[in-house]
Amino acid sequence: MATNKNKTKRRTELKETLRERINKADIKQKTDIKTNKRHALSKAVNNNVSKIFTKLNKNIVFKVIFKFCRILSLVIVPRYLRNSWAELKLVAWPNFKLSRQLTFAVIIFAIFIGISVASLDSGLSRIFKVVLLK
Repeated sequence: MATNKNKTKRRTELKETLRERINKADIKQKTDIKTNKRHALSKAVNNNVSKIFTKLNKNIVFKVIFKFCRILSLVIVPRYLRNSWAELKLVAWPNFKLSRQLTFAVIIFAIFIGISVASLDSGLSRIFKVVLLK
């Protein structure tokens, strides 16, 4: 019986592609920028707001008002709009350079398709005029 010690393990994972690495790096950079902005803003505002809300939270009247407003917002704002807003927060929007490149590509593609359809239409109309009007 032969031993299987010399055989190498099969690689089951696929290697990460360049596009996936770029997307990961882009998402990481965007989240780093967002978190830095949020942290700076939250540090500036957090102390005063937290003091106000801790004082209000101790008051029973404000607890009842906050609960009522929360229930009212659930009734007034439909679930679809809340879920849509949550989805929009998760979207990775393209930067200006990428959106400009994609817009240019769409315009070129539309011009190319328009020219090809117009030439096909004029060619077929000439053929039909020659065939049908003879």
